[in-house]
Amino acid sequence: MNDSYPLEAEALMPNGERIALRCVWATGFAQRFFGLMGKKSVPAKCGLAFDRCRSVHMMFMRVPLDVLWLASGDGPRYKVAGLSKRVMPWRVVMAPRGGSMAVEFESGTFNEAPLSVLIRDEGVT
Repeated sequence: MNDSYPLEAEALMPNGERIALRCVWATGFAQRFFGLMGKKSVPAKCGLAFDRCRSVHMMFMRVPLDVLWLASGDGPRYKVAGLSKRVMPWRVVMAPRGGSMAVEFESGTFNEAPLSVLIRDEGVT
């Protein structure tokens, strides 16, 4: 288990496959502002989740990311509103229609957008 990403998560793919993930909710100003900024890598299948997020900036990032856009909901299962693949450093991406939460993963985590994502043990404040 990666202690930096304590929450178990699961992506349900269109073909029925379930992909095991880990994540952590970005809480507080510093964690939300800095996010993965400056990291040389992101652990495989580990994501940083942002509630109430309509855009993601890639300023000062060293690696490209895949950004999953989730529709707001009661959780723990969230409908996927879209996927921004291979977002390069120094770019800004906006949420697609219906997207109100973002989860950042290493680039290449997803070939296509999942149908939904289950995040166990809600950590949103």
